[in-house]
Amino acid sequence: MSEQVKDPVWTYGETKDDMRGTVSRFATIDSINAIPENGPEMGGALNFTLFGPGDDASIVLSTDAQFVCGSDGFVAVKFDDGPVLNFNCHEPSSGNTKLLQVDNLTSSLMDKSVPENVYPTITHNLMAAKTMTIEVEIFESGRQQMKFNVTGFNKDKIN
Repeated sequence: MSEQVKDPVWTYGETKDDMRGTVSRFATIDSINAIPENGPEMGGALNFTLFGPGDDASIVLSTDAQFVCGSDGFVAVKFDDGPVLNFNCHEPSSGNTKLLQVDNLTSSLMDKSVPENVYPTITHNLMAAKTMTIEVEIFESGRQQMKFNVTGFNKDKIN
């Protein structure tokens, strides 16, 4: 069972687990630019979905193209004019190459060039940001910078 409410750019929804009596909430948004079509890979927007509240949130990116998590094992994310932050990425255990799991906590905190006042999680940055750029690697297309208008993110709708 799924219910969705549309905001100007964000879609919020929930799924109910009748067996366990729990509800999972999510927020999702599509990029404002498209991945170029290249060879057998289809282009299209990058979808960003945030499941659950706070620091324990899980993030899934999805597209019609094929992700490559890369040998570096991270995606680069930038909020507004802030520094570029790296977040670890993982291919799902299902082997679906059109999905990519991303950690909510940055791995950039060890980097001395990142200012101390930078929020360590994607969730916290979304609350203050107007734009988000995510750089992902796409099979046969290389690294692509996908842009999102994240104005209006409401964390209370996924708590």
